[in-house]
Amino acid sequence: MVAVLKRLGMVDGLKVNPQLYALIANRNLTGLIDHFVNLLDFERGALFRSASETDSQLIPRIRNLSSPVAVFIDSIDEYFNKHITTQDTKRASHAGELSPNVWYFSQMGLVEVAYQLRRVSHQLKVFIAIRKEAFARFDETTSMAQQYRGSTVDIVYSPASLREIFINNVRREPARNLVEPGQLKNDPLAAFFGTDVVTHDYTGEREDIFDYVCRHTLRRPRDFMTVGRKLSELSPEERRGERVLKNTVHDAATAIAREYINEIHPYLGGMDLYAFFRLVDQNVLTRAECEAIFLEYAIAMGTPNEPPHVFSALYRAGLLGWVNVDLVTGRMVQKFLLPGERAFEHGDGLPVSSYYLLHPVLTSLIGEANSRYVLDRDRTNEIGTDVPGSSKAATSYSAPCVPIFSTSVPFSVIPRASPRSERHCARRWRSGDPVAFS
Repeated sequence: MVAVLKRLGMVDGLKVNPQLYALIANRNLTGLIDHFVNLLDFERGALFRSASETDSQLIPRIRNLSSPVAVFIDSIDEYFNKHITTQDTKRASHAGELSPNVWYFSQMGLVEVAYQLRRVSHQLKVFIAIRKEAFARFDETTSMAQQYRGSTVDIVYSPASLREIFINNVRREPARNLVEPGQLKNDPLAAFFGTDVVTHDYTGEREDIFDYVCRHTLRRPRDFMTVGRKLSELSPEERRGERVLKNTVHDAATAIAREYINEIHPYLGGMDLYAFFRLVDQNVLTRAECEAIFLEYAIAMGTPNEPPHVFSALYRAGLLGWVNVDLVTGRMVQKFLLPGERAFEHGDGLPVSSYYLLHPVLTSLIGEANSRYVLDRDRTNEIGTDVPGSSKAATSYSAPCVPIFSTSVPFSVIPRASPRSERHCARRWRSGDPVAFS
């Protein structure tokens, strides 16, 4: 409010405490963040006096605004990142005690203030951007959550919107970089890829080309920019080849996953996902298998009595899916949360599900840590949001369960079963199932 009143020349005659007066009188401070940073340096007593004087002197002047004013505030979460990134919350920094709650409450307080200011003056419009994890805390802390939600725009992109974004970027490609330039007007995707579908190597099923790309992203516009950029770097002849196209999409998915893991690492409470990946050898897991890996990871990290809830963290990050009933169709479908849809809380359990699924963007990252993962991943079911679930996801044959009568296969190429896989071999093997080694 100080910044707004200064910009409008409405600060004359204010009688406030010396620290707040110095802030108002300083002509070098013009932006909102400039004032915010200096307010944080106020002594405790001056801060409370300033809050009281805001109610008694600043608010009445805001109420009398005669011209519209728009205020935009962003990146507050980044300013308080040290409260999340520092794992030892008992240690104080030069700025004071560290606590993850500071990161949450700073953003929640901003929402409350913006909501109240809108009621004070319709001339003042405050637009703020905060993390979804922080906004989710309102459901646990206040009965005003529904009112706040009514004044917000949750930035979520539907598959149709993402397709439109991708197609709009395809239309900006030069004609020389298209596989079929003549189809650009009627079918932009076919013009760019040279086809509308891809064929899955194992099942032979055909999938819409955009749906295939979408499954290998976290459904954020920036992800499609990453994939599109890598695909655009291919020559039209290279992009026409399905094998090259798929490898390029996987490379982009790996880049997306690596960047995302770096982004969320501060919020994971010190969990080492790359150490966890070394223990994962399948992309479809039963709950029992999740529990076994969970305990194995706790022992490896030296915390068997207080095991980190690594699967819960992956679930909340949108990297671990589950199988659920679609309320409209009644069919079993796969579900993944969107990034930021749930707060990064540690200790919450997983949703009830027959199977849990590792996101396709993790394939190469986990494969780098454990080569068994690439060999043993389930190939009979494609994984992605709203893809139909299947009971065969964990009951069909998988490579660790080697039938003893496969004597025609050279011993050197028969993969050895991990202890965790051996316990389930009898359950996975069924008469008549195909046997394939890769």
